[in-house]
Amino acid sequence: MIKRFPNPVLYPVKGDFCEVNFKGADPFVKFSVEDSDEVYQSGLIGAYNFGNIATALTVGKYFGVPMDKAAEAVVNYHPSNMRSQLLEKRSNLIILDAYNANPSSMEVAIRTFGEMTGKKHKMVILGDMFELGEHAEDEHRRLGEIVSQYKIDKVCFTGKLIVAALEKAPKALYFPDPFSLRNWLQDSELEDYLILIKGSRGMKLETLVDFI
Repeated sequence: MIKRFPNPVLYPVKGDFCEVNFKGADPFVKFSVEDSDEVYQSGLIGAYNFGNIATALTVGKYFGVPMDKAAEAVVNYHPSNMRSQLLEKRSNLIILDAYNANPSSMEVAIRTFGEMTGKKHKMVILGDMFELGEHAEDEHRRLGEIVSQYKIDKVCFTGKLIVAALEKAPKALYFPDPFSLRNWLQDSELEDYLILIKGSRGMKLETLVDFI
């Protein structure tokens, strides 16, 4: 396919127009650029975000931005608007990813979270994925299968569709709506937890943060 273009811009490996090196992600993506020994730490979590970082740096270099300045800009960017947004509540660290949810983004978020460390306990709060039509039941059931593959202290499902996930994750806590989950969170007095909150926009799971 690349032969169709006269002057393709290649990245991120050595010898390409823009070399960006992956240096780890636990949980924040670390990277270096070109021949520099300096390792930068971004505010983005999950190895899957390395591709986004490499793309941004390549675009910057193409338009004449010095690589060190572009790398600093990446470091200074911190997600907001409920897109993998990091929030601290007392001793807890919350990953708020409640802007949108589909089967692929849910899987990546759960698997990334499953590998993360840094807190004594871990908890996931997963809500419904909308607009899946006839595939809704199967896709929500699969979420239960995925989350069961990891050591997570508390798994909470909320919504009408995600009840199907209980088939594969019978030990999870189920709440028919976020309102009932709020009451449980308020009574739980969570301490030293790493918490992932993810679901479709219509679930309004961001409202749970104030109760943690």
